[in-house]
Amino acid sequence: MGHIELIMNEEEKDIILQALQECLSELNMEIADTEQMNYREELKYKRTVIKNFINQLKEHPIVAG
Repeated sequence: MGHIELIMNEEEKDIILQALQECLSELNMEIADTEQMNYREELKYKRTVIKNFINQLKEHPIVAG
C-alpha cells in the first residue's frame, strides 16, 4: 500500500477531524436508513475507511517544521 505524507498545522488537523466526524455521523444515519443490502455494505466499508483515517490522524502528532 502506498504512503502519503500530509503537511498541516494543528488547527487544520482539528478542522479535518471535525469534518470527518460529521461525515461519519451522517454516514451512520444513512446506513441505518438503507434497506438495499449491497449499498449498505458499500456504506459500511466507507465508514470503516473514514474511521481508520480519523484514528490515524489522532495517533500522529503534528511535527513542527
